[in-house]
Amino acid sequence: DDLVDDEWYMKFLRSERYHPQHAARRMARYFERKREHFPTVPSGRLLRLLDLQPSDIEYWKNGFMQLCEQRDRSGRAVIIVFAHLLVKVPGDAFIRTWLYLTSVLSRDESIQKSGYVAIYIIRTTDKAAAGGTNSNNTRDNTVPLKDVLDFHSKHQEVFNQLAPYDLLACKARHYCYDDSTLDNMFGDFFGKLFASQQDVWLSRLRQHHFGSPTELLYKLMTYGILRDSIPIDDNGNIDLDFHLGFVEALQLKEEELANRSTMAASSVPEPDEVVTENATSPPPSPLSFHDPSDDAVVIVLGPTDIIMGRGTHNRTNPGNLRYKHLLQQYKDRYEVADRLERMRIGDEMMAQLKETGARFVYQSTKVENLNANDALHGVKVADGGYFWNVASDDKARLKVTHNFRNMFR
Repeated sequence: DDLVDDEWYMKFLRSERYHPQHAARRMARYFERKREHFPTVPSGRLLRLLDLQPSDIEYWKNGFMQLCEQRDRSGRAVIIVFAHLLVKVPGDAFIRTWLYLTSVLSRDESIQKSGYVAIYIIRTTDKAAAGGTNSNNTRDNTVPLKDVLDFHSKHQEVFNQLAPYDLLACKARHYCYDDSTLDNMFGDFFGKLFASQQDVWLSRLRQHHFGSPTELLYKLMTYGILRDSIPIDDNGNIDLDFHLGFVEALQLKEEELANRSTMAASSVPEPDEVVTENATSPPPSPLSFHDPSDDAVVIVLGPTDIIMGRGTHNRTNPGNLRYKHLLQQYKDRYEVADRLERMRIGDEMMAQLKETGARFVYQSTKVENLNANDALHGVKVADGGYFWNVASDDKARLKVTHNFRNMFR
């Protein structure tokens, strides 16, 4: 069995704002639930896609729960759940998929620190049947009003099971619906949560929003959730392109790492062989998304992340725009500085960027089977890559030096 190491402890400490007693309770509950739903998976190993049941994967590919391709303005990952699809998913399948998704997100240290936001979209057919706006386009993306009560009951039961042992901290929850008769139901729902789980919920932001799809999207924008990151259009139709690309990328990455681990293990010398200094290093773990020789992995880009390389992101990505503004601030000082002073300026810029949570990131490994036109994590991938890596400090300094040099050409 893989052992629980310091990295595991840090995940639970971060989710509980470094409160050791609370983190210990959360960790104990998490491993208890993990053993219940994944009895054959070692305690200290992060979950893999193949640990899910085939039916779980099929439910997930239908898009009942999706990771949005961009974080919110506070740098938190955004997870969206669609009621009309969730009502068809067994509770156990939902829990297993949720545990796997949060396990994937926990591999990004910045998400461990910032947490996530959950959005629940509930659209009813009654309004459409009565001649509501865009009824023909949204019929397949709605749920009968009577089934909302079933969703509410199922969600409350499953949600109460997940909340105390979630691997990541939930910072906010938003319930979005298009029928005003649900106001009382959600008011009662939140009232019960306050009464039964004050220790868990008092620090959480809970909001419920009423309106058309367009109105709901704009209301979410007031909470820093980017419109383009939410996989629905103004008519309520769901876009699965990013979601399916994300699931495919997970599968390909895990297969690649498993193959690499197998090849490395097969090259380990027998006990009676002489081990030289250049002997094969221990195989990479298939649970993390990077080889020991790689830089840290990024699951979803944050608002301050700086994308390395050429492309339209230099004109559109918020992190790149902030970075260019910072370069302009230091330009005059850098131009007249000697070599030693320029090194100091670079270090000063690096420290300032780190204070804001900025990271220099670059596209990760290429995979031939992945469509080169897939839009993964907010960027059109031109070379078939997927996921992101955080550049080391040395690479980042070289990037800063190179950008300053280009400014004086």
